[in-house]
Amino acid sequence: MDVEEFRTKPPWEVYEAALLTKGFVPCFEPQEAPLPITCCRCGQVPAYIVLCDGTTTLGFLACGPDCGEWIGSPVPSHPAGA
Repeated sequence: MDVEEFRTKPPWEVYEAALLTKGFVPCFEPQEAPLPITCCRCGQVPAYIVLCDGTTTLGFLACGPDCGEWIGSPVPSHPAGA
């Protein structure tokens, strides 16, 4: 693991592009969207973005370019039928 990439948080557009080059693609699962929360920086409701690579699913809350704030984490997998 290259920990250098985690020393600073890049702009969302740069991080998203890096994930896309690593094989992640957008996944559209509206039922997985979290409760609407507001950004502590700009007060807007950020977009919920899900990216998958076939084995890992990542969820992100990302504000628009005017704000630039974002946060992400792995999305827990749900057992079939749950």
